[in-house]
Amino acid sequence: MTEPDVLDRIVERIHTGTSFLVSSHIRIDGDGIGSALAVDLLLRSLGKKSVVVTHGRIPHVFDFLPGIDRAVNLEDTPDARPPDDLDTFFIVDVADANRLGDVRGLVPRELFTVSIDHHPTGDIGADLEYCDPAASSTGELIYLLLKRGNFSIDKDIATAIYTAVITDTQGFSLPNTTPRSLRVAADMVEHGAEPGAIGDRVYRSRQPGQLALWANVADRLRLDADGKLAWSSLTDEMLERHGVHANDTQDLTDVARMLEGVEVGVLFRERPAGAGVRVSLRSNHIPILPVAEKFGGGGHALACGCELKGKLADVEQRVLDEVRSVLGAATSGGTP
Repeated sequence: MTEPDVLDRIVERIHTGTSFLVSSHIRIDGDGIGSALAVDLLLRSLGKKSVVVTHGRIPHVFDFLPGIDRAVNLEDTPDARPPDDLDTFFIVDVADANRLGDVRGLVPRELFTVSIDHHPTGDIGADLEYCDPAASSTGELIYLLLKRGNFSIDKDIATAIYTAVITDTQGFSLPNTTPRSLRVAADMVEHGAEPGAIGDRVYRSRQPGQLALWANVADRLRLDADGKLAWSSLTDEMLERHGVHANDTQDLTDVARMLEGVEVGVLFRERPAGAGVRVSLRSNHIPILPVAEKFGGGGHALACGCELKGKLADVEQRVLDEVRSVLGAATSGGTP
């Protein structure tokens, strides 16, 4: 199905559906919650029933987003249930159904499902899927949907979409920043989004415990001899000591990549006993997705992750060896 065709069919479903559940991925980020709220705000403006449900808590830096107070997370409300008249499941920024977490169990498998996403890998299995890996963010695709359907964009929707775009481009500083993403952001500003106010909340509203945790992660930073690979680790004990929720640690992945000369940064998140290790990988230029895929994960070419069973030291060795292989192949011009 061509892009215009699938967008037209999603627009049609928005008009014909009456009750929607909107969700995104576990460990939700700015693109996920911004896109979900933009869809929710659109649906409500059209007189539809809509509820945003997430697997876990939403990072507190996004508390300013319009409609966030209506969002339900299953970590705090595990007994939440969808409305009886639910007829459409609207998924944003999710490549694989497993990334929905506990939300997946709330929705009947036969329920009509719409998916909008920009990840290059995964199998969401929706009835209608609109995926464009060339897009900077899912928020950018939600914008295209709004334009395709001639839907009105008010200040609240503009704020949600602008937040989605700037967070997935890290303030328009990553290689996924394109002329289109900049035009989308500019249009959202024209519709009322306030870059200064949003920037204050997203990038300049950390709690003291979060900054202390940053220092702790930076102190544990290690660097390969050639200076191209850096990594650090995070434990539950560190989170408890600094009073930080795990969902408020997503930006810690970039600490290792902040060093001059580093091409790939890795953060190892040691989970509770027996739960394994969560691995987040970030690269400046060299595609690192094959490493995540080798260990059953996924994501983007330069930002991806996976989860492995085993002790922290063993997982570090396995993953770092694979990263070194990819780096070596890229440097020599071969394939790993």
